[in-house]
Amino acid sequence: MSEIDKLRKIKEIDYDRYVDISSLEKMAAYAIKYLEDNQVNTTWTNVVIATYSLFPRRFAISEDFLDFPNAERISRTLMHLVPPKGRNYAIGSSKIDYALTPLGREVANEVEIIINREATIKNRKQEVISSIKTTPMTTYTDVKNSSEFKQYCGNNEYSVDMIWTLYKVIPFTQQDKILKKLVSALRFSQECGDVKCEEFISKMINSIQK
Repeated sequence: MSEIDKLRKIKEIDYDRYVDISSLEKMAAYAIKYLEDNQVNTTWTNVVIATYSLFPRRFAISEDFLDFPNAERISRTLMHLVPPKGRNYAIGSSKIDYALTPLGREVANEVEIIINREATIKNRKQEVISSIKTTPMTTYTDVKNSSEFKQYCGNNEYSVDMIWTLYKVIPFTQQDKILKKLVSALRFSQECGDVKCEEFISKMINSIQK
């Protein structure tokens, strides 16, 4: 089978299997491993194709246009793979084939374990924001106790993708519901005098309102 045929036959991984993977960079690292395992050159173009084809719900323009990749998000993700500013998961560029670093291979293996495990809930709904009535305190604690907020406190780096992983939704969907929760959480954080959490929530609100 030719390389082109192999790329065209890449199938989307069931969304249930990767919905809880928080890092886009980890998915891209797995895409590189996937290409290597299938004897496909890890050129920039091939990595872009594989990353989107395997994880379209994370790398599509929107839920309404899942057939169209978000070029900016994919490009940014690949830049974040490589040092010195990236996560040291791989080396490579648009001119040099990508190769996983030892750390990147470890991460890719972890992703493979997650996506290959048997789904415990077969019919998991994509509407994952709870319909149960929430209070300002619960919307605040949801953010305060999240891994995304802890990451932000650790390195002070923010990305709009934190919103989607925090609320476990397809990127750029359910924004009205999320915004209501964030506004409620913001007010509570202000009342508590939690400056850092207020700062983080404000960044998420600003991202949605752009």
